[in-house]
Amino acid sequence: ELSARCVFEGDQVPSSVKWSKGESDVVFDNVKKIQNTNTKQLDNSVKYFSNITLKEFAFADEGSYTCTFVFSDSNNVAASVSAVSAAVTNDECVFVDFKTETSKALTCTYTGANKVTGVTFTMPDKTTKAGELGTYAAGANAATPGTQTGSYTVTGITDASSGTYTCTFALDGGSSVSAVQRLTARKAVVVSSTGNLTPNLIVRSSITLTCTIASGARSIEWLKGDQ
Repeated sequence: ELSARCVFEGDQVPSSVKWSKGESDVVFDNVKKIQNTNTKQLDNSVKYFSNITLKEFAFADEGSYTCTFVFSDSNNVAASVSAVSAAVTNDECVFVDFKTETSKALTCTYTGANKVTGVTFTMPDKTTKAGELGTYAAGANAATPGTQTGSYTVTGITDASSGTYTCTFALDGGSSVSAVQRLTARKAVVVSSTGNLTPNLIVRSSITLTCTIASGARSIEWLKGDQ
């Protein structure tokens, strides 16, 4: 979905306002393409607002959009904005058992036509690390966007590694797109009441096993072998 606002300030209210993409006018149907206007009276001038919403905005809809304020004396004024279709996807939740894994690769995918100039990852403590860019894969045709991956490997994982990570792609022209993902790091350790004795040496009638988990759990399940 694309939302945009065009603002005119002058001595009179325009007779109409139109939007165009390239050489074609945007036709509003009040369902998928919606426009509304409103006026604000100032002390010595008026402000006129044109607000548009383009639902189901897709890759083929990107381009330069121009709003033109039309006056009866033909002294029209216009302004333009460039709309880019871009998105970032990833695995929103990532789990790692740091009893067996000491590192975890976080990966996100950019989809769009703009050239990617770099990728960074913002850590839970708000510091920023440079990520690694994958190779850009062009779309199958002119109407299909290309894709490019970005990755960063979290190393030395502990329970403190848990938190929200933000993957940000910097695009040619100064804009950027990003997405967040949650990393949850957990580890379970079992301690026996027999200390360092092996099970083969236990001659008592009972044994206590304590399972400690480094992060919160909704439930704990015990198994003997596969049962």
